[in-house]
Amino acid sequence: MKKIVITYDQFLDGEVDLIKALIKDGLYAVHIRKHESTLEEMEAFVLKFDSFHRAFFVMCSHRSLVDKYGMKGMHFSSDEEVPDERQDWYTYSTSCHTLEELTSNKDKVDYVLLSPIFDSISKPGYVSSWKDRNELTNALMNHDGCEVMALGGVAEDKLKDVKLMYFDGYAMLGSIWMPLLYKANNKNIAIKD
Repeated sequence: MKKIVITYDQFLDGEVDLIKALIKDGLYAVHIRKHESTLEEMEAFVLKFDSFHRAFFVMCSHRSLVDKYGMKGMHFSSDEEVPDERQDWYTYSTSCHTLEELTSNKDKVDYVLLSPIFDSISKPGYVSSWKDRNELTNALMNHDGCEVMALGGVAEDKLKDVKLMYFDGYAMLGSIWMPLLYKANNKNIAIKD
C-alpha cells in the first residue's frame, strides 16, 4: 500500500528533518498543506529540501512552485475544481467525502483521499462517515479508475483494516504530527479545516 504524509498547517520545529526521514523510509508522496502561508514562506520552506526530496512533494496551494522546483504534483481540495486539462507528468489528486464524489472524480485524478475513514486524531469532533464498513469495502472492491487512499484517523494500528477495505494506500496527518506538537507542549492545538 502507498503511504502519504500530509503536513501540519503551521511550520513546526523538527518538521524538515522528519519529512526527510519519512521519505527515506519509503513514502509515496508528501502533501505540502500550509494554506495560511504566503508564497515567500512556502518557497523558503521548499528550499530547505533538495531536488530528491522535492520530487515527492504534492502541493495543496502555491501550485506555481510545482514546475519551478520539479515536484511530484498538485492536490485539489474537495471544494476546488480539478482542471480538465492537465500536465501528464504531474500527479493530480483530490479529496472526497462521499462515494458519489469518488465516482465523479475517478477519471480526472491519479488518486483521491477519501475521508474520514476513522475518527480523526487531530481534529476533535471529526468522526468517521463510514458506519457501514461493508458498503465502503464493496464500493472499493468494484471501483474502477483512480486509486483511493484512506484518510482520517489512520494510524499504524488501523493499517490492517485499511488493507482489508481494499484501499490502495493511506494518508497520515495527526498520527505523524501530534506527537511532535505534544513534545513542544502545544497540547491544545487543533488542525484547521
